[in-house]
Amino acid sequence: MKVPEGFVVEKKLADLVAGEIEPDAAADWATQVMHELEDEDVDDGIWEAFDHLSGADLLAEPDVYLHSQDDYRSWLTEFRSSQAQ
Repeated sequence: MKVPEGFVVEKKLADLVAGEIEPDAAADWATQVMHELEDEDVDDGIWEAFDHLSGADLLAEPDVYLHSQDDYRSWLTEFRSSQAQ
């Protein structure tokens, strides 16, 4: 698999922030990509975004996500900063 370009990863994060995708869908996508790319050389900022996204569906308690919209926004800001360097 080819490493997704930064704009694809940024779109997933932005969609999560906007509520356009569910945390479960974001986590499933990121986890699948991470498995497919485990032996590839991936930009640290992109890999960290995958790591964050893969945990977007973690639960703090039944029906309550561990991460909030504030966390998702922070992940997006962090990713954009990593790509601007």
